[in-house]
Amino acid sequence: MPWVPVPGNHDWYDGGATWRRRYGPDNYSFDIGRFHFVVWDTNLAQAEQLAFFQLELANVTADMVIVALGHDSPRDELAAALDELGVAYFFTGH
Repeated sequence: MPWVPVPGNHDWYDGGATWRRRYGPDNYSFDIGRFHFVVWDTNLAQAEQLAFFQLELANVTADMVIVALGHDSPRDELAAALDELGVAYFFTGH
């Protein structure tokens, strides 16, 4: 079973420096079969989150199922925008 770290609000006490040193980037993605998983930093401003997804999903093929993994649930406006970008599922753990 792969371990997938997802940054949360308590990881940001130092602006994310310790997180990045231990785990790497706070926004990243990977594929397993026909699933494209996107881990995103919900601590970022909503506009930054949307910009990350727009860039990230620009080259994902239409046959991939997009799954977003985040700490906190997105606000309704962001969720609607991500739905338009093709995000099929959100898994959050707040």
